Parts: sequence; structure tokens; C-alpha cells
Amino acid sequence: MKRTLAFLTVASMTASALMPVVVFAQEPTATTTVPASVVALCNEKTTTYQLRGEKVRAEADARWTERRADRDGAWEKQQAARDAKYATQRAVVDARQIKNRMERDAKGYNTDALKTANEAYRAAVDAAIKTHRTAIDAAHKTFATTQTEALKVRRTAVDTAIKVRRDGIDAAFATWKARCTGTVEERKAANAAFKQAVKTLRQTSQKSIETAFTSYKTTMTAARTARTTAVKAANVAFEAAVKKAQETFQAARKAAKTTPAVK
Repeated sequence: MKRTLAFLTVASMTASALMPVVVFAQEPTATTTVPASVVALCNEKTTTYQLRGEKVRAEADARWTERRADRDGAWEKQQAARDAKYATQRAVVDARQIKNRMERDAKGYNTDALKTANEAYRAAVDAAIKTHRTAIDAAHKTFATTQTEALKVRRTAVDTAIKVRRDGIDAAFATWKARCTGTVEERKAANAAFKQAVKTLRQTSQKSIETAFTSYKTTMTAARTARTTAVKAANVAFEAAVKKAQETFQAARKAAKTTPAVK
């Protein structure tokens, strides 16, 4: 986030800095009629800086597009790695469950009651696993959906902030271009107004971008907390369900040992 904010700040400052504010240093001293040569030179410099500003914007857009593509790619890899991790964990659980069942089956159950109790235990564990996985999947899906939407909101806010800043600078620049036929005092006033407009627009844009990133961070912090809470609750419920199934089975085994075999 800090690198992205830094990039946006630099891009904003660079694009704004290259706008034709620097021509203020060489204003003519005429007080009434502005010589045609002065007007022509002023217009020429204005056009030069306008073209330079457009080039800077194009370059900034290209860099920002590339940066976003990199970030999107990194996010997709993160999602894929997360999914792979969950798949691996589930494969381990499944393997352990199969091994436990094979060991239990190898012991053998010599009464119908024990066989029935064992089948009931299996069914209870299977149901607990299914419920647990459904809850875990829902928690992760909710988190992923929240993140996707939060990223869209942040991106829209950043794009809007940049557009508002650029549109404002363009409007101020259009007004400022008309200064060339004005008097010295009028040109000085136009220069000051344009510089202040650019400064204000840049500050407002940066604040909006920072707010967008702060809002995203707040949203995702809450989403992570909610996911952690949901996962913990699912784990607790799963452990309780398995424990209950084990206790039920053990009770059945104990009852079978105390019941005389029918001859």
C-alpha cells in the first residue's frame, strides 16, 4: 500500500510540476498594450508545457496500468496459493481418516451392536467433516468476495480522485492560457491563481487516495477478523461433534462388554 501511495504521489507531483507554471519568471513589464512578440512567446511556452504535461500523463498512465497488472497478478497468485494450501490440508485429513478407519476395521467387531455403533460413529464423523468444510468454505468465500469488492471500491475511488484532479487542472489551465493578452498585473494574478488551483487539487486528490486506502485496510481488517472467528467456531463445533461421536461409540463398546454373549 505504501509503495502504491508513493507512486501516486510522485505521479501527481510530476504531472503537476510540469504544467506551465515555470514561465512565470520572465514576465514582460508592459502595463497597457502587450506587444505581439510577447504574446507569441507566451503562447509558444504555454503550448510547449502543455504538450510536455500530456506526455507526462501518458507515461504515468502506462506505468500505473503496468503496476495494476502486476498487483492483480500477485493477488491471483495469492488466491491460488491459498486454495492449494487448503486442498493439501484436506488431503492430509482425508488420508488420516482413511488410515484410522482401516485400523478400526482391522480390530473387528464381533457383535451386531458394535458393528452398528461403528457405522453410527462413521456417519457422525462424516457429517461433522462435511459441516466443518462447508463452514470453512463459506468463511473463506465471504472473505474473498469482500476483498474483491473492496479492491473494486478502492480502485474506483483512486481513479475518480485522479480524474477529478486532472479535470480540475485542465480547467484551470484553460483559464490560465488566456493570460497572454493581459497586463502584467493580470498575468501575475493568473499565475498565482493557477498555481494555487494546482496545489489545492493535488492536495485534495492525495487526501482522497489516502482515504480510499485507509477504508480498504479497515474493511479487510474486519473481514480477516470475521474469517478467523468463523473458522475458530467451525473448528470448535467439529471437535465437539467428533468428541460426542467417540463418546457414544465408547459407551456402546462398554455396554457390549458387560452384556453376556448369546450362545
